[in-house]
Amino acid sequence: GCSRAGERDEALGSRRQDGAAGGGGGGAATKATPATHSILSQEEAARKFEEVSTEYEDRVNILPGQCSNCGVQGEVKMVVTDIPHFKEIILMAFNCEECGYKSNEVKPGGAISAKGRRHILRLRNFPLDLNRDLLKSHTASFGVPELMLELTPGTLGGRFTTIEGLLVQVRDELSKEQFVYGDSGREESRGKMTGFFATLQKMLDGEMEFTVVLDDPLSNSYIQNVFAPDDDPAMIVEEYTRTKEQEDELGITDMVTENYY
Repeated sequence: GCSRAGERDEALGSRRQDGAAGGGGGGAATKATPATHSILSQEEAARKFEEVSTEYEDRVNILPGQCSNCGVQGEVKMVVTDIPHFKEIILMAFNCEECGYKSNEVKPGGAISAKGRRHILRLRNFPLDLNRDLLKSHTASFGVPELMLELTPGTLGGRFTTIEGLLVQVRDELSKEQFVYGDSGREESRGKMTGFFATLQKMLDGEMEFTVVLDDPLSNSYIQNVFAPDDDPAMIVEEYTRTKEQEDELGITDMVTENYY
């Protein structure tokens, strides 16, 4: 089973994006690390900015910013919005009049979370559970144990969608990559993929219960709790302490200056 998961990850991994927006905000002083990147991919951030800035036109702030492509001074549009029962997010858009460069970023408001967070949801109430909002930041992994599916951080970039939306995207990306398995007699791989797609389709059709696991060491991801503010009987939310390796990978270690013990 391991090689099947490996082949799938390879197929998805070839379409990775790092979600970094190229810094149109004049923030050249801060070293870009996974902890300071945009939590959503460029296109997703642009879509979300459009949606929020249209709805809350009066909340859009305009700040001076330098184009990271040609260096000319321009302006950054910024709007802050609150995701209920989660956190504030800051949406930024930069358009350079001079060279046409565009950059969109979404960043979490407030300080970097001290702990990681893992959401484990058992989907059994259809279509309600499939329609839950899901924010998968670029530092989060996403898995479906019943499919032996695990998207490593960075795969598919940062997304703000629904559980169904993310699973449809996984299906579409993997369908495109079917040629990876070729016609050269790799029947076993193809048979396994056929089984994988059939099971995934059953899940999307609400014909079988399944589990999703969303794990973000920066706590910038969430699955909507449809019972909020009460606890959600179908979901476990765990906080955990990041490992030293995770802190290093995320670039947090370098940011901690007052580490006097």
